Amino acid sequence: MNILDNKNTIKKYDRGRVLESVGLLSEQIKSTKKLLESFVLPVDYKNAKKIVLCGMGGSALGAHLLKAAFFDSLKLPFEIVSGYNLPGSVDSNTLVILSSYSGGTEEVLSAFGAAKKRGAKVVGLAGGGQLANALRKDRLPVFIFDTKNNPSGQPRLGLGYGIFGLWGILAKLEFLSEPDWEKALLTVKLAEKKWGFDSPADGNCAKWLASELAGRLPVIVASEFLNGNGHIFANQINETAKQFVARFSIPELNHHLMEGLAFPVALKKILYFVFLESPLYSKRIKQRFEITKKVLAKNKIKFVAHKINAKTVAGATIEALVFGSYASFYLALLNKVNPAQVPWVDYFKKELDKK
Repeated sequence: MNILDNKNTIKKYDRGRVLESVGLLSEQIKSTKKLLESFVLPVDYKNAKKIVLCGMGGSALGAHLLKAAFFDSLKLPFEIVSGYNLPGSVDSNTLVILSSYSGGTEEVLSAFGAAKKRGAKVVGLAGGGQLANALRKDRLPVFIFDTKNNPSGQPRLGLGYGIFGLWGILAKLEFLSEPDWEKALLTVKLAEKKWGFDSPADGNCAKWLASELAGRLPVIVASEFLNGNGHIFANQINETAKQFVARFSIPELNHHLMEGLAFPVALKKILYFVFLESPLYSKRIKQRFEITKKVLAKNKIKFVAHKINAKTVAGATIEALVFGSYASFYLALLNKVNPAQVPWVDYFKKELDKK
């Protein structure tokens, strides 16, 4: 039996219930939809001229996905800030969205103070904690999602909240169209059927890819509306599988990266490019993907093209999300690690608290 089909493997390594969290994406989406029905924002927030989202790590992944997916349709400038400070352009005409799964992210709390001083239109997106309490104290809106459908407790595995909570906020302000909830849930269901744990390794490309990436250095390549998914996939490989990964975007990589494939020579043995492809990409981007693969072949570097088959941009981002979540989980099992634990992140936070 393939190790990735063996339930004993789950029992041995997945002590933080990561597989359960990945499989509860639909429930996260449903819960978010229900909570959004009663969530109200100040009317004048619709007058914002630009959007700045403040978030770190997993709490910013929803923003990366939506910014890439709706690059062509979002009419306001949308900036993602992963740090303590706000851009100098933030003012009373700026919608500042403070995203922190735990509610205790120090960078986001710092940004909150700056946003208040500048009179920005502030809204929070959190699972509770200090951020939620501070916003409510100042009578500012905060969307608090119910975290029970993410038993792992890891923000990168609660993206049903992060993506659709943010999407719902932007839709209420008429900056984006309302999500097609039923299609989103159907896409998740179909993707889980193909790549979930109950789907055997023989025919499950998420399990196959994990087997290919074990012991190698993955390079995730995406473009256009899937760039956010490339970011998420890389984050999950880092945190879930505890494995180093690089991420690039086409066409940018065509202007420099290909010249960096020659040295060190030892890299050729471990590099493994993963192309996230879609029939919805523009014609020129498709041509660039094909030529890039030719360059890799000439340099004798391994690669695989994973095709995202959804027929809409929104569907493609959800399909790619499910695929990446499962593939990174299976890679964790092959690396024989607990996919929930983030020991070095925890160590770093403890050391920083001493300063």
